[in-house]
Amino acid sequence: YAAYATHLPAWGTIAAGVQYVDYGTFRGADQLGNLQGDFFAKDFALCMSFARQLDSSFYVGISLKPVLSSYERYTSAGLATDIGVVYLSHDENFSAGLVLRNMGYQFKTYASTHEPLPFEIILGLSQKLQYAPFRFSVTLHHLQNFNMYFDSPLDQQAENNTQKNNGEKFLENVLRHVIASVEFLPSKTFYLATAYNYQRRKEMALYDAPGTAGFSFGAGIRTQKFSLSYGHAVYHAAGGSDHFSLLVNLGNFISKH
Repeated sequence: YAAYATHLPAWGTIAAGVQYVDYGTFRGADQLGNLQGDFFAKDFALCMSFARQLDSSFYVGISLKPVLSSYERYTSAGLATDIGVVYLSHDENFSAGLVLRNMGYQFKTYASTHEPLPFEIILGLSQKLQYAPFRFSVTLHHLQNFNMYFDSPLDQQAENNTQKNNGEKFLENVLRHVIASVEFLPSKTFYLATAYNYQRRKEMALYDAPGTAGFSFGAGIRTQKFSLSYGHAVYHAAGGSDHFSLLVNLGNFISKH
């Protein structure tokens, strides 16, 4: 993912970016196992964003995202929109954000059926302690669909086929929407962070060897000229994903006379 943003004093902040995912090369075969040649799978998304500060505490933003997928001989195209609003307290210790992601339509289908975009409502809350170097955050995801409970046959077997009652299922549904995180901020230029995704752990962890599935860890350095961060997310005992991010303030590299 690469993006560029700039602030226009009379209007707000505008940004443009591109996201590209390459899933690699696959060996194609028919139902009998006869090789049919290699094929590829790729996703593209363009992003055009605009954000504006409404007053001393509230900010709003919108993004338009044309998307394109190409899987072997199947292709699809659509247009998605994100809308968000952020509240930031005057002391900057508390913030809250609400985002409506992926509202839009699939113009070109893979086959003959139109599929819905992965619409999602996300609410985030963050509080930094005033006299201690810690920030606590809670993210509530998939708020458009409360029922995320899933009766796993493996879990039922492991629990001697016991069924959860309505109260337990309600609590399970609530927790599956929650991602909790904490940041350690020993200085203004360095931070450590960890987070826990309950839904990911319940759906991806092995019953007899859960490990750290659902947890993620990260660290970052911030200066006036750039920010560099790294994160590692654990999905399953088979492995996880690594994320590197570099943000450069080009204006601070330009000499001003």
